[in-house]
Amino acid sequence: MGILLNGLGNLSGKVGDVVFRQRNGKTYIAKAPKRRSNYVSEETIQRRNKFAAAGHIARAINSMPHFKEIWNFGGNKKSSPYNKIFKRIYTCLKENDYTIGGILPNHGDIFIKCRFEYLRNKIITELIEPEFEGIVYTEKELFLMVTGIVVLTEPVNVMDQPMRVIAIKSNINELNMKFPNKIEFEFCGCDLAEVCGYNNKEFYLHLMTLDANGKVQRYSCQIDQFYK
Repeated sequence: MGILLNGLGNLSGKVGDVVFRQRNGKTYIAKAPKRRSNYVSEETIQRRNKFAAAGHIARAINSMPHFKEIWNFGGNKKSSPYNKIFKRIYTCLKENDYTIGGILPNHGDIFIKCRFEYLRNKIITELIEPEFEGIVYTEKELFLMVTGIVVLTEPVNVMDQPMRVIAIKSNINELNMKFPNKIEFEFCGCDLAEVCGYNNKEFYLHLMTLDANGKVQRYSCQIDQFYK
């Protein structure tokens, strides 16, 4: 900031690109501050939306021990599971679509054919039959469960959150080869009425086998289901 020493008088205020200020009888000159623009680019909005979507999904996955278990937590051991999940999801999500693709591990065994039902009052996965004849489970595989997330968008009430991600899981069922076999779900932290409050529902699920201690032994490829 400069000081005006000549006899032009006590100048104050903005003139062109400079500002005059009076302090202790002296006139100071400074460059006028630039007015900040409220404009936000479309690219910035997309990055913010993607960051928020990845955070919603990562928190839902991180809330379920069995779900976290099927992720590969290699790399930096100092990084928390949540940060690793977030980074992986953020990297995989597309800029213009924050739900389809890359949410869950896209690898896994295909060991049971299943059919997914979403009804007004319940959710059911029906296990139809083994994927191929002669499938053998290891002696450690004693139980079966389904776990995953549902991504809700397009709320009926415009005052609701534009996007919600809810963890869902089934009860732990005894593993058997009796088909068909229906497994019912429950939502974690919400009820079916809240889910019905959104027009677009996208389910991402995994079937998994557990040992006697509840540790995941094998999990299926991702099961995708979309409902309007």
